[in-house]
Amino acid sequence: MDKGNYRATRARVFVVAIVVGSLSAVGFFVVEYSRTEIPAWSYAAIVNLLGVFFGLSFVSLVWEFFVRKAHGEDLRHHLRLGASVASSGLQEMNSYSSLEWNTLLKSASMISVLASDADWLDRNSHLLVEVAQRRPLKVTIAVPVAGGDEMKRHATLRGIDAERMEQQVKEVASRAGRLWRETNASARPMRAGSQLRVVEHSMSLGYEIIVIDETTIVSLAAPDDNAGVFDRISFVYEQSSFENHTRLFRSHVEGLDDLDAIEEVAN
Repeated sequence: MDKGNYRATRARVFVVAIVVGSLSAVGFFVVEYSRTEIPAWSYAAIVNLLGVFFGLSFVSLVWEFFVRKAHGEDLRHHLRLGASVASSGLQEMNSYSSLEWNTLLKSASMISVLASDADWLDRNSHLLVEVAQRRPLKVTIAVPVAGGDEMKRHATLRGIDAERMEQQVKEVASRAGRLWRETNASARPMRAGSQLRVVEHSMSLGYEIIVIDETTIVSLAAPDDNAGVFDRISFVYEQSSFENHTRLFRSHVEGLDDLDAIEEVAN
């Protein structure tokens, strides 16, 4: 409905409400004046009917004068918000621990992770192997460089020293590499073309980025709350790499293949 039609419709509603309300009020006076000449059951029915018409008119006028503007502004706000969310590609907002990684990874072919520790790799190592046994899978995990500021910062948030955290990262990377090698040597190896690389980065972003084909996951940790390190708030976007809303995040993982690897397994 265009603006002109909307105003015409609103004017008609206003006129009808005034007319019906006025006729109902006049009807009350007429019925009351003639009450002695009308049977009791007819009087009651007419008064109730006039009351309904008068009430509808009153509610319509209250709506037009007091409620419609506020309701319209709220509706426009929610419509703009819904359109913005839809255009951004946001599919889910959840805690890091509540994400359904099995669903997110089951059809993956290429995964890039810019991480603040080795937690994601530790959680999903066996799931990655299962996926790579079904289809070729290329996985690149970037962890903070040993001795770097990012490693030290996250060690402090976790309440451990940097050397211990470095050791934990190396152990996780080593276990993941060993698992891939053992799987490749088994009766059901990885599909040809599958690859796992654990590389070191020196970036300090304040969030983790996980790109699974056309899905981009951004996980934010609370920097002043230790609990936030272990369970982050995560935003899941479904957009191609050419769309604006996720291009910024994806740009951070584009150069991960060029970084130095601390663990690498290919099939």
